[in-house]
Amino acid sequence: MRAIDWLVVHTAAAYDFKSKRVVYQSTETIRDYHRKHNGWHDIGYHWVIEEDGRLVPGRAEEVIGAHVGGWNQHTLGICVTGHGDFADFKPAQLGALIRLCARKCEEYRLPGIRVIGHREAPDHGAPPTAKTCPGILIDLNEIRRLVADVLDGEVA
Repeated sequence: MRAIDWLVVHTAAAYDFKSKRVVYQSTETIRDYHRKHNGWHDIGYHWVIEEDGRLVPGRAEEVIGAHVGGWNQHTLGICVTGHGDFADFKPAQLGALIRLCARKCEEYRLPGIRVIGHREAPDHGAPPTAKTCPGILIDLNEIRRLVADVLDGEVA
C-alpha cells in the first residue's frame, strides 16, 4: 500500500452554459474524457461520487492518480460530479463524501484536516493553480468539520 498524506476533493466542473444547468456526468463519461482528451490510461480520480450519491471506484488506490498536476504521489483524488461553482453538492453526494473521507482517514491514519480541495493543494506543496475546484460554493472547512465529527464518533 502506498503512503497517502492527503485526500483531495474535486468536482467534474461540468456546466451547460446554453441551458444554464449543472451537468452530472457519469464516471464512465469522465473516464472516457480523461482517456480520449488527456491521453491517460484511466480516469484521473480514485473515487467518483455521482449525482445520486453512488460511490464509484476509479483508479485503484495503489496507482498514482492524475488529479493535481505534479502532486499525486501521496494523494487520493475524489471527484464529486456536477460543478461546485454553480451548485453545492447534493445532500446524497455530501453524505457519501463525508463517509468516504472518514473511512479513508481511518484507513490511512489521517486527521480530518488532511481533506482538502484541489484549490487548497498549493497551500500544502502542490504547484500553483487558478482553479476554484471543487468550486466556490463548496465550504471545505465544513466538510473537514463533518469528517472530524465522524472520526470523533459524534455522527453515525
